[in-house]
Amino acid sequence: VVHLANVPKQPGLDSEPQFNSDLAFSGDYAIGGNYDGFTVYDISQPEDPQVVSTVVCPGGQGDVSVSGDLLYFSVDYPRAGEECGDAEAPASDPDGFEGMRIFDISDKANPEYVSAVRTDCGSHTNTLVPGEDGTDYIYVSSYSPSENFPNCQPPHDKISIIEVPTADPASAEVVNEPVLFPDGGHEETTGCHDITCLLYTSPSPRDGLL
Repeated sequence: VVHLANVPKQPGLDSEPQFNSDLAFSGDYAIGGNYDGFTVYDISQPEDPQVVSTVVCPGGQGDVSVSGDLLYFSVDYPRAGEECGDAEAPASDPDGFEGMRIFDISDKANPEYVSAVRTDCGSHTNTLVPGEDGTDYIYVSSYSPSENFPNCQPPHDKISIIEVPTADPASAEVVNEPVLFPDGGHEETTGCHDITCLLYTSPSPRDGLL
């Protein structure tokens, strides 16, 4: 392993403790998630990566995945609304938003916010399963339930599955919330962190197979 280059966090994403989180790749581009948004890098010359754009869009944890021209961004800290400019909200607010934001990154220099999908307990991480029929499925993991959080009540033994029609991503929605421990999980279960999916052609993700 040889270290080739380093690119500091960009303005707007460089406050502490707003950490970088996940990476996703699309052709010659890398997208770096951050608790406050994401950065698109041109890595066609690995020894000299270039910043193409930065999107400030707070929400934590900011895990990212990419399918074609769509970028999916995990929101794990409640916000007053779904869009990037909305303020932080207390976890006790039943109207606070957590879940997935969707961006169009067909123009890497100018990513555009498309829509968002609310999920219980938000999205700490997400696992993408691209469909062959023009549909993406996002498996959402989250944790840290509390009796004080109206949208994140214990026990939180489930995940959320979001269906995204790639031709109409604004119509994305939660299609299943399978409970992973139907017979009862450990009393201290706080949810899941990462998910690995092995998806078969049948049944559908709507049936909760992973």
